[in-house]
Amino acid sequence: MSIKYGLYKTPVPGDREDKGEYHARFLASGRTTFDRLSELIAARTTLSDSEVKGMLKAFVYVFQLDMKVGMRIELEGIGTFYPVLASRMEENEKGEQKLKVEVKTVGFRCAKSLKNKLRDASVSKKKSLKIVRIPPEQRKSNILEYLQRNISITTKEAQDLNYCSKPLALADIHALMEEGKILSVGAKRNTLYIRPYGKSGE
Repeated sequence: MSIKYGLYKTPVPGDREDKGEYHARFLASGRTTFDRLSELIAARTTLSDSEVKGMLKAFVYVFQLDMKVGMRIELEGIGTFYPVLASRMEENEKGEQKLKVEVKTVGFRCAKSLKNKLRDASVSKKKSLKIVRIPPEQRKSNILEYLQRNISITTKEAQDLNYCSKPLALADIHALMEEGKILSVGAKRNTLYIRPYGKSGE
């Protein structure tokens, strides 16, 4: 087994010469879920699949709890997780400018041992890349599901999530905004899309 990649043409601004350059992009061979983790860990321990799954759920609970109270989570062999903050000036009811600070996302710094492990992995080009055209409603559903697990999503993340072009990703995002299911924050290159308050569990 090896890490697969596909070659994609590198976009260039309109005022630059197109040199026909390509870049490699990681292509997932699948995804690891709680069920897969539970099965694999259970096979290497004396714990049952259900016991492992219970431990993993407890781990997630404690992880989120410590993150919420401002802890930096250091997992040996994986890396360090920490809150990333964003701030902006807002006007209150009295017309005063106040600085609002909130959690933007979660930062991650990869452990050196994990980097070294991945550098030793074999990498190969995927020979036959079958382009799967995901229906619009499924693409939008994927975006909403992503936002149940993450604070925000960018246009690029929506592209990668649904294996689609930037215009198509933007069309999905704008459709969800018109439906009132997501909101935009920031501007231009820093634009993020989030779930409206109170709808994170939909």
